[in-house]
Amino acid sequence: MDGCSERSASIWKLWGLLILCFIIMGVEVFGGIKANSLAILTNTAYLLSDVAAFVISLFSFWASGWEATLRQSYGIF
Repeated sequence: MDGCSERSASIWKLWGLLILCFIIMGVEVFGGIKANSLAILTNTAYLLSDVAAFVISLFSFWASGWEATLRQSYGIF
């Protein structure tokens, strides 16, 4: 695999994980409210920190595609 296809595969995996986390969060919110369980709802908040990490990773993939310029060299020049 070349670098571009590896990058694309990684981005798709992150999007898949993000969608899966949102589905699990929805099920946990519904189950936590239905069961009146604060522990399950707290686990949903914990899962939200995982979602934040995936979003930060997706941003870093997006930002890594920016071209370097003289004004924004990103340490290249």
